[in-house]
Amino acid sequence: MIALADQLPCVVHEDGFAHAFDPDWLIDSIDRAAKTSGHSRWWSEQVADSILYYFKKESCITSVTTVEIRELVSKVLAKIGADEVAQSFSPLPPRFNLSLHAIAIQSGPGFELMFFNRLRERLKAISGRAFSCVNLYGLKSTVKFICGRKSWRRRCIEFEREILDAAHDILAEPLCNQPIQLVIH
Repeated sequence: MIALADQLPCVVHEDGFAHAFDPDWLIDSIDRAAKTSGHSRWWSEQVADSILYYFKKESCITSVTTVEIRELVSKVLAKIGADEVAQSFSPLPPRFNLSLHAIAIQSGPGFELMFFNRLRERLKAISGRAFSCVNLYGLKSTVKFICGRKSWRRRCIEFEREILDAAHDILAEPLCNQPIQLVIH
């Protein structure tokens, strides 16, 4: 038997793209609709927590479509009297998570040019697909690995800036017709 990540089903989008269920994605999706009715982020988190509890404890499904999520969330919102939020709810496009450290390991220590080429390839591969957020993680460990340092030095600061600039430059070309949040940590 295959264990599901955090006991949550896989999310399948209308275009067939599938990804692990991201609780923050659900919270952000609910929060977007809830803000129009004056509800706080905390309120959206509470609604999302009840839905996540259902998936973890009450449901045994292994995958769920965004249409099914839309229907479930709308039902929950209607049950608690938030009809206006239920009517405007629609799941956000998925997030794209990319490990900078995994790219660095594939490239090898000291191979900066190879790292930047692979980063460009991975980010260009998502062009044309709708994402609400591009999350590049593992920046500090990547910098130390490529620079061959155990502690943070001046070269690390310079290389970190190069990675940040490269990511911004690569993503400067629109990947889809809507704004994308870029998170690098």
